[in-house]
Amino acid sequence: MARAAVERAVHAYHARSVPWKDGRLFSLKNTTRGAKAGATALALLSALMITREDRVPQLENAVQDWLKGLLAVQMQDGGFEARPGTGKQSAYSNGEIWLALAYYDLVNPGNRRVKTALKRADAAFVRMYGAKPDVGFFHWGVMASAMRYRATGDNRFLDFAAQQMRQFMDELKPKVKPWVNSCYSVEGLLAGAGVIADSGRYQKLYETTMLRVRQEMEKNLRLQIRPDQKHIQMGPGRYLAAPEIPDYAGAFLNGLHRPQVRIDATQHCLSALVKMRRSLVEKNMTSR
Repeated sequence: MARAAVERAVHAYHARSVPWKDGRLFSLKNTTRGAKAGATALALLSALMITREDRVPQLENAVQDWLKGLLAVQMQDGGFEARPGTGKQSAYSNGEIWLALAYYDLVNPGNRRVKTALKRADAAFVRMYGAKPDVGFFHWGVMASAMRYRATGDNRFLDFAAQQMRQFMDELKPKVKPWVNSCYSVEGLLAGAGVIADSGRYQKLYETTMLRVRQEMEKNLRLQIRPDQKHIQMGPGRYLAAPEIPDYAGAFLNGLHRPQVRIDATQHCLSALVKMRRSLVEKNMTSR
């Protein structure tokens, strides 16, 4: 069921991709001006995850088109144009693209163009976001650096992930905010915690991270719409009631004071819950 939905989405995204250099980039409006490299990276990541075992020609075409499109927007300093031809980068899309290319290299390690692009991106992002952390880059960047560590065994990526986690909890978001949906940050924290646990290093940071993860998810789960829920509490004695609310059961609100649902907010929460369950299973297995 989930795979069929992803396949339909990948086909739709490929149909809405526009030519760029020797590849293609996703564009909701089917225009080069509207093309987004970050969205293309997530489409590529989705396609890669369902083509690891089953080689479907149409999906393979999408993978190669998007891969070439992303490689074509890499800039001289190793980062990537957020929109083709603009010369402008985005911390958010840089993180998304780094993650997609890291995953591609993990499952297809023989592509020299990808390895060359990753070598430049690795150096650029460790330098750029190590010196100036960015909340938009954080979760994508930690997931990517964790993946690069697993693929290469290079402690540079482990150290970078640990640095990003510390900066996030100490500087960028030092407090748990009960009114904010923070599932995106949990994705990054858990990815970093996973490689830290495997490495046997940064034990104190691991413990601090897992405590923060539990605190964040206890709060995030209160933002999920329950079956047959009729209203949303906005504050003491304040409620929002609407007949459509039960139709969105399972979705996560963007925040306590932002009674809106977005597919990406719910996706981040679902991903965080899956990662949490996986980390608990792995912990139980290693403690036996």
